[in-house]
Amino acid sequence: MGRRVRCCVVFSLDGTRLATAGDDRTARVWAADTGDEIARLSHGEPVRSVAFDSDGTRLATAAGTVHIWVLDTPGLIAQALERLTANLTREQWNRYMGPDVPYRLLREDLDKG
Repeated sequence: MGRRVRCCVVFSLDGTRLATAGDDRTARVWAADTGDEIARLSHGEPVRSVAFDSDGTRLATAAGTVHIWVLDTPGLIAQALERLTANLTREQWNRYMGPDVPYRLLREDLDKG
């Protein structure tokens, strides 16, 4: 396997994360204090540039095209749950969550799936 090159590194404004772009067709987000990889974002071609937005909740990556990635997963989940109009059925749960994940209601105040 050939050598992998990271061509760009950028810190978030608050200094808690950094993002890298590489010729392995990924952009990666790292915890600055531990060096742990937080996210790996796949592209169809080498990634040449990365940039955080001002509040660090989104990351722009440029390969052949520009992608905007939302990094605030808990915030997105909360927004999605607020907009639910029904719980998943067991069949939908198994299809989208996988049969190994125990079924549960996503919101108790909605009809059971």
